[in-house]
Amino acid sequence: MSKKGMETIKVLKLDREELNLSRRTHFELLDALITIVRLLARNPQPEAIQAVRDAQIRLSAAKGTGAVFSAASQDYLVAHGM
Repeated sequence: MSKKGMETIKVLKLDREELNLSRRTHFELLDALITIVRLLARNPQPEAIQAVRDAQIRLSAAKGTGAVFSAASQDYLVAHGM
């Protein structure tokens, strides 16, 4: 990593363990939502249909402007076919 990159990380405090934990937790949630969509997408039960809709809404919100880690979420979801 460049000296400028390291300085940016230091100034913005992007290497904090708390931030890393937040990121990890966020992506675990995205994984769970993706799993719900994939497992229940073809299930005709009303509860499954609603669970898929709810998961899709939350996945869309994760990509929205102003959402926590929105840019990273967009990339992550594209990489996972969502």
